[in-house]
Amino acid sequence: MVASGWLQGHEEEIVKAWLEKVAATYPGHMAKFLLSERDQFRNPAGFTFRQHLPKLFRGIAEGADPAALKESMDEIVRLRAVQDFAPSEAVGFVFLLKDAVREAYPSWKSEEGIAEFFGRVDGLALQAFDAYSACREKIFAIKADEAKRKLYILERMYGTAQAPENGGGQADEPEGGIGKDDRCQ
Repeated sequence: MVASGWLQGHEEEIVKAWLEKVAATYPGHMAKFLLSERDQFRNPAGFTFRQHLPKLFRGIAEGADPAALKESMDEIVRLRAVQDFAPSEAVGFVFLLKDAVREAYPSWKSEEGIAEFFGRVDGLALQAFDAYSACREKIFAIKADEAKRKLYILERMYGTAQAPENGGGQADEPEGGIGKDDRCQ
């Protein structure tokens, strides 16, 4: 249930419009696929949007603590952080909610709580940018570790691997890989 009275009865159409706007940020064939394929395994991105956009909308509408929205927001941001989006495009999905409200609820301008609602959308966008930055840092760290690992393997193949600076013995393979703690925080 949505706490803001002016949003009651409009949640479904607003979330649908938001989903369509998010899908439109993808190339044409992909946008259609995101909206039409409902299978979780064939379309994990579409499934993620369908699961988490409604949760984000309800949380914003109800004035939920941003920490309560973190999980849903992180799921979407993680997905977009590994895709071919510029940072503004990756987190811009949050701002598309404002457009969805304007489109799906024509009398939005006359509503008393609209400024507060849009302010919460802006706050979520800032949180999304922080999450995006953390994800990209993690991706770059993983790529750097992989490059070190490849270099180490090449050095071992050609007998040029350096011994650790702390004294004797062979160099150990660099740490790295993706473990369960390597998710963006």
